[in-house]
Amino acid sequence: MNELVAFDSLQSAITAFVGNQLSDATRVAYRYDLKKWFDWYGWEPTIPTVSQAVEFRQFIEQKFQTRTAARIFNTVRTFYRFVGGFNPFQNIKSPKAVVNSTPEVPDDQTVTKMLDLVDNPRDRLMLLLMLNGLRRSEVAGVKRADISWLPEYGRDIIKIIGKGNKERLVPATLDTSLALRNYPGDSEYLFQDGDGHISVRVVEWVSEKWSKAAGRNLSPHKWRHHYATRLVRAKAPILQVSKLLGHASLSTTQIYVTLDLSDVVDAASLDPMNRRMITVE
Repeated sequence: MNELVAFDSLQSAITAFVGNQLSDATRVAYRYDLKKWFDWYGWEPTIPTVSQAVEFRQFIEQKFQTRTAARIFNTVRTFYRFVGGFNPFQNIKSPKAVVNSTPEVPDDQTVTKMLDLVDNPRDRLMLLLMLNGLRRSEVAGVKRADISWLPEYGRDIIKIIGKGNKERLVPATLDTSLALRNYPGDSEYLFQDGDGHISVRVVEWVSEKWSKAAGRNLSPHKWRHHYATRLVRAKAPILQVSKLLGHASLSTTQIYVTLDLSDVVDAASLDPMNRRMITVE
């Protein structure tokens, strides 16, 4: 097929496409998605066929959860729309994301065991920030100047620039505040690497390492699930949970609301019919 004639190279097209996004989180996601595509297709500056686009959809549907597969597919489709010319993905339906599916939430015992096993301040702080609702890209890029002690609230407040370049303020948990005070250094970023911050992959590696030590293999996003579910089970208003997570709509927040059997039993016990004691002989 034709090459990407509007750009000098495939890498220049990718750089322009990713650089056109407003937020760090979106740029990280787009790089990840395009890598999945080009690792599968090959790193050649050519336009794939429609048949190859269909095969790729089948591949990601088998390999990834539906929501992730849909995001990867839509990123690739948007990329070829961006570079112009023939877009083999244009008329192919993306994998249908499951709305309000129940996410996997680590149990409290796994979280406690993992934190008890961590043997260094850096990894412990990373994990606690994830358990404080931060995305992996937000953990990687958090600056020391983004954290302020507000005496009127008696809390450390973390300023986050998340998806869509939107700012939100997240109160630190007591464990996170303690870890911040015990974490040495005076660099610009909490997790410095040369002149900049660490990569998202480092955050993923820390999550994988310590969750495996606790008997699981969990991605950073699972700790965000745990944070949201803790708040919901503590009866925090869903609107406030949505703001803490940086969601654009309440419908997105709903996927973090996970009920186990004890929650269902407690809810059912509120039924006034339970006040009637009927004995069957």
